[in-house]
Amino acid sequence: KYLRRRDSFKLRGVMQTLFETHQSLLLTAYDQIRWGGPANKSAFLPKEKQEHLKRYGCSVDFFQNREQLWQSIHWFLQDFEEICGQKGTDCDSITANTVCVYWEDCVSKM
Repeated sequence: KYLRRRDSFKLRGVMQTLFETHQSLLLTAYDQIRWGGPANKSAFLPKEKQEHLKRYGCSVDFFQNREQLWQSIHWFLQDFEEICGQKGTDCDSITANTVCVYWEDCVSKM
């Protein structure tokens, strides 16, 4: 709904929550150090994963925000499936597919 309203301030909150969740997900698989908080530990993630996390955030250009959020959702889902596979757990692809279908529906109505 924040996309349809073009509410950048509330969209920023959504992006921050997704960033923190994605960061935590990555740290469950790649955390190799015993000290520091998530910001410190993220510096030790694989470079590609670090670059993905850096893409979260809002800019003045609303359409750029929409594209960055969509890309971030895809990276999150890819990492989720990869980490579930590494840990030998089932991933909930139904929820992931529901999010993607909902997103595409929202964007098509803009």
